[in-house]
Amino acid sequence: MNLRQRFAKMQNHVCIVKLLSKFRVECSKNTPEIIHAHPKRIIIQPTNGIHLSIISRKR
Repeated sequence: MNLRQRFAKMQNHVCIVKLLSKFRVECSKNTPEIIHAHPKRIIIQPTNGIHLSIISRKR
């Protein structure tokens, strides 16, 4: 991994930490209780996706 890749990865981590420090992520009411995986994909993915709600943290 070269220097640019390390820097980009570090930026991603900082961005995620800042985002999660200001917001809370929860499953939406639209997310089904049982999630079915797509049977023909190599990488396991839900067939209809996962719906999330991003809620502001109050300070």
